[in-house]
Amino acid sequence: ALKFYRESLKVFRDLADPYYEAMCLNNIGGVYLSTGQFSDALTNFKLALQLRQKMGASLDIAETLHNMGETSVGMSRYNQALDHYLHALPLWRTAGDRRKAAIESYSIGTVREYLGRYGQMLESKEEAVGIFNDLDEGGYWQIVVLSGYGRALVLVGRFDEADENLNVALRLAQELENAAFIVKVLESLGDSHFYRGELDEALRRYEEASEAAL
Repeated sequence: ALKFYRESLKVFRDLADPYYEAMCLNNIGGVYLSTGQFSDALTNFKLALQLRQKMGASLDIAETLHNMGETSVGMSRYNQALDHYLHALPLWRTAGDRRKAAIESYSIGTVREYLGRYGQMLESKEEAVGIFNDLDEGGYWQIVVLSGYGRALVLVGRFDEADENLNVALRLAQELENAAFIVKVLESLGDSHFYRGELDEALRRYEEASEAAL
């Protein structure tokens, strides 16, 4: 894929086509991001962003900003990641793309968790959950958001609400037969009971998670 994108990049540069040049740069950055080559990813995303900003393509700008946020998270540069996400969010909102706005809000909440800002974390993830509940997609991202929100509620000690969201996430993960999420949600449910001192129930959930991982 990388070879193809680089060849395409050269063609569009020769044609002086900034739209597709930026698309190629963004795609190259995506390949580097997926393989953990964060510095190379960031370099290409920055070049893509410069072109997209010159063209004023707000949704494309938001996409690249989000990608830069993901890359910064991979580099443990959480304040930079937060800045990228916060700049992308209003662009999705202005465009009326509620789904992408919800994903951005969730990403913001996740970074705020890394930074220890639990109150702001909860606010951002709660917003994402509300949108995905309205959309009622029942797919991958709804599981991500519900399980992440449930985990956030565990961290702030709102255990009953945490269990409610985690159990919905568990049901969706089981319907999709997504073993990785089943394990993750069961572990969070175990943590919820552990922090309440309900050790037998916590152990039961942890054992279920171990079995699901096999």
